[in-house]
Amino acid sequence: MLPDQIRKAEIAMMKVGIRALQVGAFVSKPIFEGARYDYIIERDGKLYRAQVKYADGKPKRTVGAVQVNLRKQIKKNKNCPYNGDEIDALLIHVPKIDKICWFGPEVFNGKQGLYIRIAPTKSGRVKGCLAAKDYLW
Repeated sequence: MLPDQIRKAEIAMMKVGIRALQVGAFVSKPIFEGARYDYIIERDGKLYRAQVKYADGKPKRTVGAVQVNLRKQIKKNKNCPYNGDEIDALLIHVPKIDKICWFGPEVFNGKQGLYIRIAPTKSGRVKGCLAAKDYLW
């Protein structure tokens, strides 16, 4: 049996592949490990370097959101967030709603993590929230 983290990553990759087929996009995977992106997606005549994530993290002190870590440890004690020079899209599978969210660099550039709202806040706050419904692919 696969370790939980690898199993979740594989599920996310498959879900993104299925979604690409549904919307008529083509998916290519690098043949060598080491790239900052997992897939190259051809969509609407353009190529996108896409990093794929699985979001089921539970944020502290909040309800109705999932957390996804965007840090990749490059060297010991050195985390390196993703930026728009390395990837063009961040595709996140959110299992609680079984959907894929497509985020551009304007959302993830340089960030250590994201909190994706899958339900409205109790206070009704909208400003500063990443609502999954606004980024569905």
